[in-house]
Amino acid sequence: MSLSQTLLLQSWFTLCAFLLEIPTGVIADIFSRRLSLILAAAFMVLGHAWYPIIPQFWSFMIGEFLLATGLALASGATEALACDSMQKDQFKTVLPRLNSLSMLGIMIGPLVGGILLNWFSPREVMWLQSVPSLLGLMVAFSLVEPPRQGDDVSETTRFWETFQMGWNFFRSHKSMQLLALDMAAVAGVAKMMVWLHQAVLMGKVEVSWFGWIMSSAVLLEMIAMNSYSWIAHKRGSRHEIIFWSGLLSAIGFFLAAIAGQLWLILVGVYLAIGIGMSRKPFFAVIFNEKISSAQRATILSTVAMSSQIFLAVLNPVVGWLADWSIEGTFLLLGSGLLAFVGFSGWKLQKHQL
Repeated sequence: MSLSQTLLLQSWFTLCAFLLEIPTGVIADIFSRRLSLILAAAFMVLGHAWYPIIPQFWSFMIGEFLLATGLALASGATEALACDSMQKDQFKTVLPRLNSLSMLGIMIGPLVGGILLNWFSPREVMWLQSVPSLLGLMVAFSLVEPPRQGDDVSETTRFWETFQMGWNFFRSHKSMQLLALDMAAVAGVAKMMVWLHQAVLMGKVEVSWFGWIMSSAVLLEMIAMNSYSWIAHKRGSRHEIIFWSGLLSAIGFFLAAIAGQLWLILVGVYLAIGIGMSRKPFFAVIFNEKISSAQRATILSTVAMSSQIFLAVLNPVVGWLADWSIEGTFLLLGSGLLAFVGFSGWKLQKHQL
């Protein structure tokens, strides 16, 4: 496939996952969250098993649809079932652990994939991705769902209310608009490096090393996201962290575009991915401090949905540009990100964070 087709598939996946939030939420509402997780794992198994069968674009779209269905079925149901199974005073401890395990999986996955490519073909490695999903299916069957409280709110109803409440909130809070836009824009542009860095490195490193490179970038992301609060405490300025983390991500695109040496290209990849995609928890802390408890989940969901829409639009545009020139695309993304970070930093200085 061309790069434009690859990123068009990512837009298709994002759009499917977004639109399937409502019908999959009905399953969790009417039947059970345990059933939703069972079906999520089953669709993941089907998606990974289907993907390598027919090497055609239309077939890949079916595979992405199956995977997006699995993601939508698991979305919300995992944390909801976890929260139903524990006391409220345990939320602050357990939920961060769930996120940490997710990041650990993201780090281990590419590493294992790169190792497996030494013994198996890419198609066989794709099939092997069904194994973790199959294990997840077995775990889902073993779950016990506690009785629900009578005041549980329908996930479907909440989906529609999110748009209305979120829109009304951001209309009246300019600083929150800027923060949400900054978080979505930098992370969205940084994610483009996830799909494009392999095209830059192709021919410079063995394919089996791609997994190590991606895992290293995720490790840097984990280190950075756990350092921001400490840095803010020492430096006393959240504005500086927001500005410099965005700036470093932009610099990463410039290095990947113009650096002739492999180690400088890798530095660019690490800065764009490891720093650019590490900021979400730091922004979440700011949002949680500024937003009342009653609105918190709704506002954060609005930000997540807006980010999905942004990615769905950005992916095919970047893919088309990348087919024209990878280096040129990196320069455009870096320049656009640099201009935005400068504007955002200037505007955010007027607000108390």
